Amino acid sequence: MKRLALFCSAIIFVLAQAGFAELPEVTRSFYHLPFSNGVGAGIYQARPNGGRLLYFYESIYKQYSEDSPLTRSYLRRKGVTWGINNTWLDDAPVSDAEYIDGTGIVRVFKEVPKNRNISAVEYYYMPMELDKRIIVTVLEFENTGLFRKRIKPYIYVDANMGAREKVRREDNFFIQGLDMEAPRREPKSFVILSPEVSSFSYKPLSQYPREVRERPVELDNKLVKSGRSLIGVLQFDEITLRRGEKARVMVVLGLADKEEEAEYKSDMQKIFDKTAEVAIGEEMKWWDDWHAVAKIPDWLSYEEKRLYRQSAAVLKMGQCREPGKPYGQILASLPPGNWNICWPRDATYGLVALAQMGHFYEAKAGLEFMLNAPNGKFDSKEFVGVPYKISVCRYYGNGDEESDENQSGPNLEWDNFGLVLWAICEYLDQSGDKEFLDKHYKTIKELIADVIVHLMTDKGYLRRDSSIWERHWEPQIHPDGRKYFAYSTINGYHALKRFAKYCPPATEAHYLKMAEKIKEGFLNHFIDENNNVIVANLEEKPQGINHYMDASVVEAINFGMVDETVAKATLQAFEDKLGMRRSPGFHRNDDGTWYDRQEWLIIDMRIAQAYYLMGNKERAQELMDWVLLNAKNNFYLIPELLDERNLSFKGEVPMVGFGPGCYIINKFLIEK
Repeated sequence: MKRLALFCSAIIFVLAQAGFAELPEVTRSFYHLPFSNGVGAGIYQARPNGGRLLYFYESIYKQYSEDSPLTRSYLRRKGVTWGINNTWLDDAPVSDAEYIDGTGIVRVFKEVPKNRNISAVEYYYMPMELDKRIIVTVLEFENTGLFRKRIKPYIYVDANMGAREKVRREDNFFIQGLDMEAPRREPKSFVILSPEVSSFSYKPLSQYPREVRERPVELDNKLVKSGRSLIGVLQFDEITLRRGEKARVMVVLGLADKEEEAEYKSDMQKIFDKTAEVAIGEEMKWWDDWHAVAKIPDWLSYEEKRLYRQSAAVLKMGQCREPGKPYGQILASLPPGNWNICWPRDATYGLVALAQMGHFYEAKAGLEFMLNAPNGKFDSKEFVGVPYKISVCRYYGNGDEESDENQSGPNLEWDNFGLVLWAICEYLDQSGDKEFLDKHYKTIKELIADVIVHLMTDKGYLRRDSSIWERHWEPQIHPDGRKYFAYSTINGYHALKRFAKYCPPATEAHYLKMAEKIKEGFLNHFIDENNNVIVANLEEKPQGINHYMDASVVEAINFGMVDETVAKATLQAFEDKLGMRRSPGFHRNDDGTWYDRQEWLIIDMRIAQAYYLMGNKERAQELMDWVLLNAKNNFYLIPELLDERNLSFKGEVPMVGFGPGCYIINKFLIEK
């Protein structure tokens, strides 16, 4: 990794189960608002009893390479906190918190009970026009009383550089870093640009008056050059406000490579030199201009449009813009979700959504990240057996292939080849980018499409793998162990059928023939003749419908592999076997682990698409309205899971491809 420095400047049928008469009540259960420009990431924690900037991550992905340390935040528990007069605002009640519609700008409204007739609003964002780790934060306060008010703004910065730290001041900058090199980590620095600061203290917490933990205090302009847990507290010039007047104070935070310090300082100063109103306005305009490129269905309701736009914004924030090898990858989740890793499967749903919206630049960048990545780690006869391009599991930040392992061995997922080929075809369909096809055709054909053909058995369906839920390779502990999974075969069929039209006639005929062979094998083996239901895998088929149910097979309906009879019976089986008791949604399968039993929002949305295609628009809309209701009450973010007991957000939040990507894909199909 490069050395970094951190800166701060100031179709129709009726089912037996018709769904819920009305949707369950939803309350907020998630309290983080992550924001990113694709390079770094910030997270604001907004609980009813207070809020603060809690994390500032150096990268949006979890780990750059196999031998690199995990990406970390450079803030301690107190984070970055604003203060007014005698009140730290991290303890001030949060009356509302939100993203400004369709943006990565966080806006938080706070009550200030210790300062009557003063309201406060905080803003946080990372400038999208810059490929730099920069956070802009603004404190806006207003005199809502009848008389003049004197306001002293403060900011508290609890940076986390390491065990022993050093600080120096250069003109208007406070520079905090490590006093010595840490093992496996290169030296960092933390800098605060503060030309409007009237007084300061930068020292260990133990050297502050005890009261500084509860409220701002008078500062002594003392700077401790070396110590542990150094904390910067800055006071700005006192501001007098008449009745109804507002004022704003702006601080800019940044995290830069050491060799880019001068460039970062320059860019940060340019932001600081603008008024806060101008800076926020320019960022809002950037997002409006970006959305203007996209197709947004004009039949969406107000709330649906808000979720659509915020979902698009999460897709944008969840795509890495760090120059070099990491550029273009789409993460499965943004931090604080632990799935801030690029999985081809999750990325595909995001890439298809971006292509359908018309965000071709982003879709192309995501595809080229995978097409340029140096994969093929599992090409031995034991595993794939031929050279291949797309990772069989996921990627490190630098594009190297990664497959997590447990006692049952690695994950190897053949569905990735079909999924990414679907995303490629969707991009070509929507963009007509012949240059992209000409450039990558050989790789796509030989290292993706031909790999799918290679993985076919003589019966047509694909060989055993770990598939969508990552069941690992060896059958040691239930539910682990590779199987003949329907999901991988479904995606292999869909991809070859889609890709054939982009090939010369002879190759087109070959792939269409292979696709039909896969379909024939699927229909002959993956349908339970007793129930006309699609089975999850062949190993569990003999055990019957109470053992083989898995909602991921819904893609066979969405991709047109089965007739109406099978589609109807399978959807009914989902309702009977996988429906949640407390909500209109579904859990993913019948394997019985905690993870399997929770409600999966991607499953809700993919089943909604199947219902729409089968003509049952009411059930489709119910599922999509349920997703909307949960998102609306949680900052318009879509989680991985809902808790089976209380429907609270669980798993990783916010999801990217498995959340916003799926929502946007569905909105191009489901109409009111």
